[in-house]
Amino acid sequence: MTKIFELQNHILIYTGYMDPAEHRHMAAHIIISMGNHMQVRVDNKEYLYKGICIPAGDSHKIDTCGNPVLVFLYDSTTNVAKHIQKVQEIDDEKCINIISLYETFEKSSSKADYSKIEKYILGVLK
Repeated sequence: MTKIFELQNHILIYTGYMDPAEHRHMAAHIIISMGNHMQVRVDNKEYLYKGICIPAGDSHKIDTCGNPVLVFLYDSTTNVAKHIQKVQEIDDEKCINIISLYETFEKSSSKADYSKIEKYILGVLK
């Protein structure tokens, strides 16, 4: 089941297994696997990460290996997107923290709980 959260400066998508065709668009991505590592291809380079930042405009393809994922999409004009200038791994421990924060938010649907996710992600990008 896919869940979409439209927020002030980005969209968060929780989705089950996905394996889209290679594509590009003007949104920076932060993608977190809710399970094991994903196979990620960005501009013809291969990565095996649990979490990844992808700059706006970069050609990419994600194979989630059957795991649900969190996809944060930031328009290229946002401050967050400006911090995502290269492909960057998000280490497993930080991914686990983001997942935990998301699960708390999903249960409460409170703006305060979502704010914790945003603050944590901003800290990851610095």
